[in-house]
Parts: sequence; C-alpha cells; structure tokens
Amino acid sequence: MTMKFTMPVLCVAGLVLAMSPGSVHSETRQPQPSAERGTTLAYKHRDPVTAVSTIGCEGGDGERCDPYRGDTACSQARPLICFNDMEVPAPRSLPPGGENTIWLGGVIATTPEVTGNAFATAQDAHGYCEQQFGPGWQALSIESGRAVNFRAYGFFGDDEQRAWVDVSGGATCWVPVDDGETTPE
Repeated sequence: MTMKFTMPVLCVAGLVLAMSPGSVHSETRQPQPSAERGTTLAYKHRDPVTAVSTIGCEGGDGERCDPYRGDTACSQARPLICFNDMEVPAPRSLPPGGENTIWLGGVIATTPEVTGNAFATAQDAHGYCEQQFGPGWQALSIESGRAVNFRAYGFFGDDEQRAWVDVSGGATCWVPVDDGETTPE
C-alpha cells in the first residue's frame, strides 16, 4: 500500500486558533465548504503489545460515520485526526483486522478540539496538523467507500470522542484538494 501526499500549506503559529471559524483559507478565491456536516471516526482498540491503534466508522457507542452525507455538524468541536506517513510495515505480531481494515503505515495523533468549519480547505487542515505536530504531519484523508477501519501506530486521544477526518470524494466540512490527498490505496 502506498500513500499519496501534497505538501501542506504552512500556517503561522496560532493563525488557525486566532481567526474565526470558516475564515482560514489558503486560496485566493473564497472557497465554500463542501458540506454542513463532516465525517468523523472513532477509537476502537489499542493493541497493548504493538502500540497500534484501530480507528473506524463505528464507535463503542454504536454511532456510525457517514462519509457520503456527513455524521457531525461542522459547527461542533472535535479533535482532528492527523497522520504522519512513515511507510512502515504492520507489526508481524498484530492480529489480522479483516478485509475492511487498512494498515496506514504511519502514526496517528489527534489535535485539541476544533470546529470542522474552522478550515476552509483541506490544505488548511493539513497545515493545522503540521502546526500541532511538526513537519510531515497532515490531516488523515480517507477515500470514501474504501474501508471502515484503519490501523496505525499512535494514540487517538479521548477514546470516548469521535474526531474529524478528511474524506476524498465524500463529506467534509472544508473544500477538498483535487489531487494528491492522503488516501490509502
């Protein structure tokens, strides 16, 4: 599996937090969010031996994501799932996850809570991840209809809360990038 990336737009420290929701953008035209509702994923499991977290569409409370219409109002504050692709193989001792589970090959982390409409574009969300965690970090972007569970090293943060994810070809609170998204193949 390979991952495709674009270079994130760098944000000045505090820019995303200092501006009102929906006003952060990196394009010269004023982009419009793709939906009033965005997609979120939930923490499912963390393997204590391998330190691999599994995140997915269905949470422990039975709520499911909706990558086509969105499952959460963009005005709600949630963490953003960030990803650093390290192109590492899955640990050999990791139990199989089934046909609907994808190994991401890197590390995930979640940001402090932010409203989904705080970002005008996917590039803004990528920049926020880089601002929070450093170079190489971007908002996790999944391709709608590809899988329901994702595995990577790292921590999800609050295992009771869902977190924003970018969906290529699906419901996001921001304008997606046309090409080069972080999409599992």
